[in-house]
Amino acid sequence: MNKNIFKRVVLSVATIGTLFVNISSAECFATGYNYFDNSSSYYIDDSSSNNSSSNSLPDEKIQNVQLPAPAKCVVLGDSISTGYGLDGYKINPKTVSSYANLMFSDYEEQISQFDLETQAREYTDDQYYFKKKELPDVSAKLENYAKNGQTSLQLKDDLLSGKYDECLKNCDLMVISIGGNDLLDVITDIFIKIKTVENAENFTSALETIGEVLSEINLVSSNLDEAQKDFEKNFSEIASYIDTHKSERCFVVIQTVYNPFEEFSMFNSFKSMTEEKIKKINQTIYDKQYNANAQMIYSVADVYTSFVGKSKEYTNIKDFDIHPNATGHSKIYEVIKQTVSTQKFSVPITLHKYPEPELNSQVDEVVADTIAPTPKNRLPIKLVLTLAIGVVILAAFISVSLILWYFYQSHVKAKQAVSEQSIEKLQRDVKRAKTINLGEGITNFARRKNKKNNNNNNK
Repeated sequence: MNKNIFKRVVLSVATIGTLFVNISSAECFATGYNYFDNSSSYYIDDSSSNNSSSNSLPDEKIQNVQLPAPAKCVVLGDSISTGYGLDGYKINPKTVSSYANLMFSDYEEQISQFDLETQAREYTDDQYYFKKKELPDVSAKLENYAKNGQTSLQLKDDLLSGKYDECLKNCDLMVISIGGNDLLDVITDIFIKIKTVENAENFTSALETIGEVLSEINLVSSNLDEAQKDFEKNFSEIASYIDTHKSERCFVVIQTVYNPFEEFSMFNSFKSMTEEKIKKINQTIYDKQYNANAQMIYSVADVYTSFVGKSKEYTNIKDFDIHPNATGHSKIYEVIKQTVSTQKFSVPITLHKYPEPELNSQVDEVVADTIAPTPKNRLPIKLVLTLAIGVVILAAFISVSLILWYFYQSHVKAKQAVSEQSIEKLQRDVKRAKTINLGEGITNFARRKNKKNNNNNNK
């Protein structure tokens, strides 16, 4: 192969590769990436091809950014939610190991590691940006409005008065425990008498009280039926009000009522009675979970089932206190956490459309001081991909050229080696030929001389 011709081929291949990269880059810029300012924190599309679609976009839009956990939590209800009965409650309820405090501690840790600005950048592009000063505060907050002794009637009145409207509108999670006191108010007297019997020093002193308990069982059962009907009426209004006043971001969880009396062995009739009424209360909680349109109003945390067979372990019932102990509160939080894990939480941010291309000269005045730093001052994805493909193809062209050049050089060297070997062989042949000719000449000279000498002798 002619050396000059080969060089031209290699240069042509490399030129074609370089030309491809340049054309690709130019095409990329020409299709919507021709406004690029690294000195600022925004990136605006200035192409005429995108102007029509850009003009049809809204000037602002709301984008929900997902949270790792609910940030704003509200707790309503009775003494189960206040932490009553736990060690240290009378000193400072906010420091006891109640389910509400356990829940908040967990969510607070998750929220503290969340960076809204970083996450918000994932939703910006060459058309929309966000303003730092408009980003909402995302910090964990717990508002516990639970009250010791609260009944469904009292909670209903508080809700209907509008007391918790802001909570229903702005919180991420609302947890409610209600229903236990509706029953406890009815059985308090007989419960005290049972306690008296359990603590009696001898059977004789307890005999009179036992008779009173047994005689009152039927009356108490009837009163519990009325209390259960009242609860159903009150709870229906509670569920309805929550349904019409909570925002989409507010996820409501309502606990079922556990049975602390399941271990009462002395009065089986009392144990079976309370079990029956508590199940009716819980059935009401399940029945009102969906509205008339089959849309879920709240989720149910089934505390009742998790406490079955564990009332002595999870409550203070051995001291005739129906409230959960620290182990019980931990179990309640475990049930609530499992229920909450099915829900995704988010915080809304406002995205603004970039100014139109004709306003580019005013961009610095419009957004430079308020826009959040975004990664849009980096190369656009299309351009990066195009350049990367071009570089790969160019590298391939260069590699092929180098390989061809290598083979060409190897061919040239091989030819040179053959030529050098041929020359060396020729030189050896010439040298040997000279040697042979010289020997033959000497031999012929000797023969001629001998012949001459022989002729002289004969004469």
